[in-house]
Amino acid sequence: MKIQEYFDLHRAYLVGKKDLFTAKKQFILAPATIIALILLVGMIAGRNGSIGNEMYSGFFMVILYIGGLITTSTLFRDSHDSENIHNFLMLPASVLEKYLVRFLFSTLGLILIASLIVFASSLITSLLNLILYKASPVIFNPFLNRDIWFGVQGYLVLQAPFFLGAIWFRKHNLLKTVLSLLVIHILLGILTGGLGYVMIIRAFQDGSLHMGATEIFGNSFFSSRRILLFLRVLGQGVVPVTCWTAAYFRLKEAQVKDGV
Repeated sequence: MKIQEYFDLHRAYLVGKKDLFTAKKQFILAPATIIALILLVGMIAGRNGSIGNEMYSGFFMVILYIGGLITTSTLFRDSHDSENIHNFLMLPASVLEKYLVRFLFSTLGLILIASLIVFASSLITSLLNLILYKASPVIFNPFLNRDIWFGVQGYLVLQAPFFLGAIWFRKHNLLKTVLSLLVIHILLGILTGGLGYVMIIRAFQDGSLHMGATEIFGNSFFSSRRILLFLRVLGQGVVPVTCWTAAYFRLKEAQVKDGV
């Protein structure tokens, strides 16, 4: 089969254009409101001489995490709405194209939007503070802030289950995703706590109560470095990829079953 049957760049562009046109009011009102809020805070902080890169980094994190995750949870609302599901299913595009357009928007797109919003806000605020208070300009630059990139990594990890929840749940996607993550977190805590308890009990069965963490984990397969590496690969690699893959097949299943 030809690859164009599954993915065509022009069709994907039209899907993105359609989504953008449908939500054009939100694309204008939400950034404008956020910029106005940052401008207000920046003017107050500039008057007191307490404005800095940390403030803009904080705004970036809030926009990305709160705004990004809420937006991600609503991306497939039309695929669950009885009034709009027909239009979604009959859209002349493949499942992969519908998936990729919204996946890229909720990852790369939202990261770029958050960066541009904070950058524009810092630019306007610095200009006004320079005119009114003769304050030195402070321009937000995410490329020079290492903490920003750690924050972006964390967002991508959290985005994955919320993206899956947007496709999987029909109603109250955000709330159900948060509750699901909470339940999973509790179960994992119980599991890891139980395994840790069993390992400690087995380590001290011979009565060597003087053994410390170095003797238990230092030279064994379950060294602290390997455990941390395993958790990092699991959390930043396996879990997001699994959620993204499950989201695609869930969307494909809904397309085949007419949204059922």
